[in-house]
Order: sequence, then C-alpha cells, then structure tokens
Amino acid sequence: MYLCANCAGRLKYDINEKKLICEFCGSKFDIGDIEESKHFKKDDESTKDLYILPDEPDKEYYSSYVYKCPQCAGEIRADINEAAAFCPYCGASNVLEGQLSNEKKPDYILPFSIDKEKCKDVYKNFIKKKWFAPSGLQKEGTVDGFRGIYMPFWLYNIEQKGKIHIPGKKTRYSMNYTYYDEYDLTGDLDARYEGIMYDASSTFYDDYSQCISPFDMKEALPFDSSYMAGFYADTYDVADEVYVSKAEEIAGKITYEDYVSKAFTKIRPDFVAEPEKVLNTNSSDKKSAMLPVWFMAYKYKGRMLYSAINGQTGEIASDVPISIK
Repeated sequence: MYLCANCAGRLKYDINEKKLICEFCGSKFDIGDIEESKHFKKDDESTKDLYILPDEPDKEYYSSYVYKCPQCAGEIRADINEAAAFCPYCGASNVLEGQLSNEKKPDYILPFSIDKEKCKDVYKNFIKKKWFAPSGLQKEGTVDGFRGIYMPFWLYNIEQKGKIHIPGKKTRYSMNYTYYDEYDLTGDLDARYEGIMYDASSTFYDDYSQCISPFDMKEALPFDSSYMAGFYADTYDVADEVYVSKAEEIAGKITYEDYVSKAFTKIRPDFVAEPEKVLNTNSSDKKSAMLPVWFMAYKYKGRMLYSAINGQTGEIASDVPISIK
C-alpha cells in the first residue's frame, strides 16, 4: 500500500495524470517519489489477522495481499480496501479471505493507457453493433462492473538459426503428361522473434487473452508496484514451460509461410506439418510482465458472462448473450 506523505491517505495511480494521487487530500506524487508503506493500517476486525510487511523486503520480490474467493477459488492481489468484498472473476460479494504473500517481481509492467470511462465507452460501442444482444447490457449498472486488473504474461524470445533442409516440388507438363520433380531445398536461416506472449493466469481464459493481444511492449517499463496502486493484479500460477512449444510453433509457422515458402520462386516447398522442427526453432529466453486488462464478470439468466478489454489498445473480447425477444 502507498500512503500520502501529507495526510497518510491511500494513494492510487491515476491513468490520465500518470501520477499517484491521494484519495483524501488530492496530493499528487510522481512515480518513485513515494515508497511503499511498511505497515498496513488496521482499522477494524476484518483486518486483524493480516500481517505487516517485512522491514527489509527482498529486492527481487514484492509484497501484497492475496485474496482467494471461497466460491470460484480465484486468486487476486490487491490492497485491503480494494478487494475485501468483491471477486472480479465470479462477481461474488462474499468477504474474500486474504493473507500477506510475497511474489517474485516481473521484469516489466505496462501501465494502463485507457481509463474506466473510456473502457465503458468501448464496451457500449461494441454492444451497439450486436443486434440481438439484450438492451440491459449497456446500462450503467452493468458496465460499471469493469475492474482494472494487471494480468501476468510470459514473453518468449524465439530463435531460428542454422542450415535448413526442406523438401520441394516442381510441376511441369510435356506431351499430355504431368511430371513432378522433387528437390531438397537448402539454405541458411537466421531469424528471431521477441515477445510472443501468453498469459500466466489459470483463471484468465486463454481465448480472451489471445483475442485482446498483442500489447505494444515498446511502452513497457521496468516493474514498479506503485503503478498497481488502486488496481487488482492476478497471480503467476502457470509455469513458463507450459507455452514454450506453442510459442515455437507460432514462430515456425510464420517463418515457413511468410518467408521460407516465398524465398523459392521456381520450386514450391512441400507442406511441412511441424515447420518449427525443420527450422531449428528454439526458445532462447523469456521475460515476465504485468499487462493491463479491464475485466468484467456478471450473471445473465444464471449464466456467467465475461468481457475483457486491452487496457492499452482498447481491443475487446466479450461473451454476448442473445435475447430471444
């Protein structure tokens, strides 16, 4: 938690000001000017079992409270006042169970560029184009359910180097006959992909994270937890090894279809089922980053619906029900 140097009120990161602003007195501070408070304020019985932060926190880790929803078992990081009574994933209003926890600092953080009002406009414009969507989806009470969440992502760097051998085929016609000449195509490959991303949260469905990707990592900054003040943050609970093969598969497919197959003009390379293998594709290293997402979960006729909006670009993925009427 970050506290105001003037009144000890809670600070929140303001997306438009790009500063930490006190909710009580309105004081503004630049990122880095305020250190994280070593103690959390204990005002009532709901926080009596929560612990203070260590006096000398590890520079490789940051501390926050992890809240676990008793209904959906989803876990979320936030300060005490932000997440004590609401689960952003299932909408449960139960008091969430929280405890202090340390988590390894990601390499990067990408601050929100789109504020909540802009987020709501993106969603409303999206729903307007859905002719058969229920009219109630655009009501303020519904769209106000969006919560800003920093989602954990793995960023993979992929390399393809060395001599490659690919089967090729050339078709020619003569005297009403068709001839197929087979070749062994060779070449030297040197390619690199940076930042192929997959979310590292088991709670955030991959379909949504892939639909709202990519994020422009040129705007990413070294991780600083003060950007998360006033927002939720999901936890890293998917190992980085899980998506390595998928990242290599994407790199192999792009290189083969967009570059290698076009490099040979007279001889057509044959279809290769797993191009990443013949292209010497390897994951060289990985990075971690917290990326901004506006997320909303709500019930419609007993069914949970989800909407996710890229907090940088405004790209949206949403589950839209159909009104029979």
